Amino acid sequence: DNMRRQHTEKIRDFLSEKPQGVSVVAIAAGEGMKRLFLNLGAAGIVEGGQSMNPSMEEILRAVEMAPGAHIILLPNNPNIFLTAAKVREISTKEIHLVPAETMAHGIAAMVDFDPARQAAETLKQMQQAASSISVAEITRAVRNSATDGMNIKKGDIIAIVGDELVAAADSLYQVMENITGRFKEQGAELITLYHGEEIDFIEAEKITEHLRGKFPDTEFELHNGGQPHYLFLVSGE
Repeated sequence: DNMRRQHTEKIRDFLSEKPQGVSVVAIAAGEGMKRLFLNLGAAGIVEGGQSMNPSMEEILRAVEMAPGAHIILLPNNPNIFLTAAKVREISTKEIHLVPAETMAHGIAAMVDFDPARQAAETLKQMQQAASSISVAEITRAVRNSATDGMNIKKGDIIAIVGDELVAAADSLYQVMENITGRFKEQGAELITLYHGEEIDFIEAEKITEHLRGKFPDTEFELHNGGQPHYLFLVSGE
């Protein structure tokens, strides 16, 4: 909390000197994810995500409260894109959208956020950062199904990249290995794991150490995202 207040004060001090400055508002779910966005410089957080889309009024309120004349908005879910676009139409501020499809994409964009840069330059850098990574969402199947040659049972662990189901198994370890190998084949050198609210930190560490053993030439980072619905968000870059 102290770090958050200090960071917010620094951002506000900077923007008070440069009122045309840039702030970020992010849609996020999970205490860990919200902390990550704030620590990386987000001025406002709107609670929301998969199956809990925030209203236009909630996003607009956060945008109007954020300091600066330019706001970069991170929807972090395709279902929120349309609402975010409507906010851009009615806000008194200049709204710039980074089409981040997941919170992991949004975190990648935040790494390149710099409030001292011009809005157009910062927007370009953040868009490039978000589009430069691959992200898999790891969750459980809610019903029996068959797709792309995979027979999936209710309760199986599945991995989704974009709109495509790319892996399924009854073992979380097996699916995590599958996704890591897939991202490695695409050239990823860093794998970042954000564990959700259903996975405690001890289990998340065990999985991370298992992957380090299987892929010794790969760098791994583990963060407590605390996100609902997804056991892990996995990014490769």
